[in-house]
Amino acid sequence: MQDFKELEEYLYNRVKPVIMNWREQDISDAYAVSFFVYSNECFIYRGISNVTEFSVGYVTERDCGNAPELSEDRWNFPPLIDNTRILQPGNVGSDSSNGHWMASVTHRMQEEGVIRRDFDASLLTVDDVQSVVDWFMRNSGIADSIPVMQPIKATKEIPEYQDDCMDFIFDWYARNGVDNVGFEDSKWDVNYDSEGRYIGKGPNGFWEIWVAAGNVARRLQEEGVIRQVFGAPLPIIVHQMGLHDEIMHRTIYANPNGEADSFAKYYENILRECRRK
Repeated sequence: MQDFKELEEYLYNRVKPVIMNWREQDISDAYAVSFFVYSNECFIYRGISNVTEFSVGYVTERDCGNAPELSEDRWNFPPLIDNTRILQPGNVGSDSSNGHWMASVTHRMQEEGVIRRDFDASLLTVDDVQSVVDWFMRNSGIADSIPVMQPIKATKEIPEYQDDCMDFIFDWYARNGVDNVGFEDSKWDVNYDSEGRYIGKGPNGFWEIWVAAGNVARRLQEEGVIRQVFGAPLPIIVHQMGLHDEIMHRTIYANPNGEADSFAKYYENILRECRRK
């Protein structure tokens, strides 16, 4: 039986100090807290790819341009968030998925006149890659991200990288029967129900972090930490890339006093629009 209490207690003790420190920042127009859980084949730790990232942050009216209460601009967080990494498996290497990422970033740099349009990304050195990453971080709204759970960074040699939080997670995996970390079954019937709704649990090791993140969020709400920091009952949105039922269910659970009602209404509106099409 998995010891979720140990995992949740560890993540809680990593997350709460980050949130408490936000009192030192200008959070006067913050309207939501982001708990972002994400995996990617580029994320590597101990030589294992597709490791899970967990980060926390807050979103302000400035970030969304004072968007309407039930709008996508307000609740589609990934382009907005400036999160602190709790678990951060980030690697800029040579795998194919990262190649797509690099191509999209260099295209954006070309569009903005940062580099010439005839620039050949295939000729990048590792130092060049780090320069592109640095530019992206400065211009993507995540320039001030502070690693808390952090797998690997790009260096010239890509050496073995050690992080205490990631070590704890991998040791917890081993003690709790989470094997083959990062593997994800791609079969349709494993990830989608008969009506095409996503029901997958992500790569091995993702679901455990996802559930723990939601439980930590709920505890913070129940203890009044968010109200204490922000002076108001802001919602904690527990999310991934994209939007599906599990995100709404996890977020509603994480906000036991109705703090996320506006987010839930936004999601319901999206479902209603989809049914009309």
